Amino acid sequence: MTDSENVDSILVDDVLLRILSFSDIRSVILASQTNRHLHHLAFSRQVWLALLSDLHARNFVDLMPGQRLHELSTTELVDLVKHMVLGPQSWSASYSSGATLARQFRVKADILHLQEHTVKLLSGGQFCLFSGPSTLGCFDLAQSKVIWSYRGSWTDELWATDLDVQVIEGGRAAVILLGVHVLKEHPENFIELLRLDLVSGATTRLLLQQAPDFVVNISCGNICDDFAVVGLDNSKFNIMVLRISTGSSAVLQMGHECFFDLIPGYFICMQADISPDTFDLTFWSMEMLLDLQSESIVSIRTASPTATLRLGGPILSKYDLAVHPSPFCEASYILWVLIAPNWGDSPSTMHKYHISHSKTTPLSIRPISITKTEDGGAVFTMADEDISYAGYVRALNIDDNVLRIISLSEGTAKGTVLDIPDRGYWVHLSPYSNAIACTTNENIVVNYYE
Repeated sequence: MTDSENVDSILVDDVLLRILSFSDIRSVILASQTNRHLHHLAFSRQVWLALLSDLHARNFVDLMPGQRLHELSTTELVDLVKHMVLGPQSWSASYSSGATLARQFRVKADILHLQEHTVKLLSGGQFCLFSGPSTLGCFDLAQSKVIWSYRGSWTDELWATDLDVQVIEGGRAAVILLGVHVLKEHPENFIELLRLDLVSGATTRLLLQQAPDFVVNISCGNICDDFAVVGLDNSKFNIMVLRISTGSSAVLQMGHECFFDLIPGYFICMQADISPDTFDLTFWSMEMLLDLQSESIVSIRTASPTATLRLGGPILSKYDLAVHPSPFCEASYILWVLIAPNWGDSPSTMHKYHISHSKTTPLSIRPISITKTEDGGAVFTMADEDISYAGYVRALNIDDNVLRIISLSEGTAKGTVLDIPDRGYWVHLSPYSNAIACTTNENIVVNYYE
C-alpha cells in the first residue's frame, strides 16, 4: 500500500468514526456486523463515548456522584447499555452467586425520621426526591445537602406527595407533579406542577388545579410532555386529565379500578373487564379526553378509544403496567403488563409490547412476548411505576419484609433477594440503570449491581 493510499484509508476511517458517533446504537450495532474493520471502528471508545453522552443528555444514564463518562473504558460504556437492555447479570435466575453489588453510594442526610421516607432517584443519578411525614424535598447526592424543600402557599398544615417527576433540559431541571392534601376543617386537595431548577434550587409553579370536592386524596399520577393524569382517591375509579400549558382539565369516571401510564399524546389504561378473568388494555387520545371537559364527571366511555387489547388472567388478580421510552429508537416505547393472582398457585402472566408512533404515523402496538411463571405464585409490586425497561420488578413480602427482584421475562416468581441492612420499607427501582435507592436511619443509599 502506498503512502497516499495509507492517508486515504486514515481519512476514510476518520469519516466513518464521525458518522458512527452521530448514529444511534441500533445503527452502530448493525454496522459492526458488516465486516471486521467496521466492527473494530464501531466498538471504538470514541464512538461509544459519543453514544453514551447522548443517552446521558437525554436522561437514560444514571451515574454515581463524581463519576464521569469520559473516565470509563469502552467495556464499561458498553456495559451501561447492557444494563439498560438486560438488567444486572447477577439478578438473572441463572446467576448462581445471587445479587452482587458493583458500587454503592451512601450519604448521610440530615432529615428527621429519614427511614420513614420514600426516596426516588432522579434520572442522571445525582439527585433524589424524598417524601415523608409532612416533608417533601430534593437532595443533592454529590453535595450531600437538601437543595429544595416544599412549603406550598397555604397557611394550614398540609401533606404533599410527589406523584411523578421528569428530568428536563439535559439534567438541569425537573418537572414535579404533586398531590397536595390541605388539612383544615373541610380538607381540600390540589394538583400542582412545579419546575425545579436543580442548579439553584429555585421553583416555578406551572399549574395549580383544585380537585373536586368529593376527592378524599390524590393517589397517583403521571406526566408526559404537555399532559398529566392523576388518580382521584385510592380506588382510582375517577381520574383527572390535564393540559399543562393551558390548565384545561377534565374529570373522568373510569367505571372500574384502573392502572395507567402515558406516552406522548396517549393515555394507556389497564382495567378488569366484566368477566373476572379478563382485562382490557386500552389506548385513548389525550386530545379526545380533554374534549370531554365538563362541569360534571363524564364517563371515559363517552370517547372512543384508539385501540383496545383484551388479556386473560387468573380470577381476582392484581395487575400493573409500566411504559418506558426506548433509549435506542425515537418515538418507540416498551410496555410491560403484569397480571398476578392475589393468592394461590396460579401463574403470573407478563406481557411485553413494542409501541411506536410519531406525528406522521398512526399508533402501532406489537406484542413481543408472553411469559408465565412456571413455579406459580404471585408477584406483588409496591408501586405502579417500579417496572424497569429491562423488565425487572421489585417485590416485597409484607410478612417478613424480604425484598426481591423478579424478572418478568424469565418465567419464575422466586426472584433474587436483595440484602440491604437497616433499610426502610420504601425502595425505588430506577427504570434504566436498575439502581436501587432506599433510606436507613441516617443515610440515603443507592446500590448498583453487576
